[in-house]
Formats: sequence, structure tokens, C-alpha cells
Amino acid sequence: MNSIGILVLILILIVTLAESHYPKPCSTIFQCDYQENPVWSSDYVSCKAFRNNCWFKLENCNRKNNKQIELRKTTREKCQSFCNKKCTKIFLPVCADYRHGKYMFSNECEMERQICESGQTYILKSRSRCDCEYRPEIITL
Repeated sequence: MNSIGILVLILILIVTLAESHYPKPCSTIFQCDYQENPVWSSDYVSCKAFRNNCWFKLENCNRKNNKQIELRKTTREKCQSFCNKKCTKIFLPVCADYRHGKYMFSNECEMERQICESGQTYILKSRSRCDCEYRPEIITL
């Protein structure tokens, strides 16, 4: 390898190490409570409803840290115009919590669609089946 190639590799290594030592721009080390006071938000492509303002802020911190577009608060009516109407039929179950109950959805898209249409702020617990209440109107295949 010539000296220019070695210099480029050294520069890449320095930049990579430097980036790994800088803290994220937004701290996500906090816990949100489960009190329901829905916050409706959009990125002008999709609609997201959050359990409360804390959950909304947490999502925007994660987006900021991952260099994604932050969500903006909006009204329920405006937000719901961006609800996803159709989801894939692929069964990749997710387990969610709502008002101290567990609910299983056929996939994450179906959970997000249900949140958007109903305003029930389910919180994803796992990307797997769960021992939970069976709700045929939610489990779609």
C-alpha cells in the first residue's frame, strides 16, 4: 500500500475514534410515566401519537441522535390524514402495553395503524408474541 493509502486509513481511523467519544446531542436517559395525555405529531409523511409529552420528547431525542427528521406537534385531525391505511400481511408479531393490558398485533405496522386511527397509545414492549388478551380486531392476518 502506498503512503497516500496509509494516510487515508489513518485519517478515517482518527475521525471514527473522535466521533465515538463525542456525546449524543440529546440525552435519552430518562423514564416517562404512563399517564395518558396524547400528543399527536407528524413529519408530514406519517402520523404518530404518543402517550404524553415525555414520550414525544424521547422519540425526538432518538431522532435527533440518529440524524432523522424531528416530529412536530399537530392536531389529531391533521395527523390522522397521514395514517397508514394498509400494512403488509407478513406475520411478525409485536407485543404492546395499553392501560396495564398486553396486546399482540400481527406486525408493527398494524400496531402503528391502530394507534393512529384510534388514538389508543400502545407502547411497544417486544417484537415477539406475548401472553396477552386476544383481540381479533387487532390481530389481522
